[in-house]
Amino acid sequence: MSHRGTSHHATALRLLVLCFMCLVALCAWPHAASAITRAEVLARGERWIAAKTPYSQSRFALVDGSLVATNIANPSRFGYRTDCSGFVSMSLGLTDRAGRPLSLSTATLDDVMRRITKDELLPGDVILRPNNLVIDGKRVAYGHAVIFAGWVDAARTRYVAYHQSSGQRGAVRNEVSWGVSGFWSEKGFAPYRCMLVSERGKIGTASGE
Repeated sequence: MSHRGTSHHATALRLLVLCFMCLVALCAWPHAASAITRAEVLARGERWIAAKTPYSQSRFALVDGSLVATNIANPSRFGYRTDCSGFVSMSLGLTDRAGRPLSLSTATLDDVMRRITKDELLPGDVILRPNNLVIDGKRVAYGHAVIFAGWVDAARTRYVAYHQSSGQRGAVRNEVSWGVSGFWSEKGFAPYRCMLVSERGKIGTASGE
């Protein structure tokens, strides 16, 4: 084969590999199987809370909160990871292009979100600190993500959070003081809005509103 023919073959092979990589990325890109409402986001989170789904970074659970059996190959195809970012992914109804559950991490959740202000927060939004965040030249000690479920008081000093808590060993509903930057008192937590959530049937912003 001539040098020119070899060059064309290599170019064609590179294009084929590039197309394959683009296809893989497209299939993995998160989306909601259908537009999910804020009420549905909360209802999905409440199922894991009711089921007391235990915290784990290696186990997976169905939307009803029941754990996927450990002897099943590729359990991530059937359920969501039972850590904080998996819980938020489940609540938001994230799936891949094949319709399978997709569990993002605290470092990748913001790929489907945009930053908002505290005043814009609505039930079904997310309070997030990415685990790859660098503050004052240092990477944060841990990332965390919670579903914002509404303000407790009209002054907006406390809110209800749905989340998977490693400290409390499972899915819980907590009342949280707003603190310095959004969750407890650590820096780096901020409010986000998932771009895949429909604003149809918007829920009020505070208790009693």
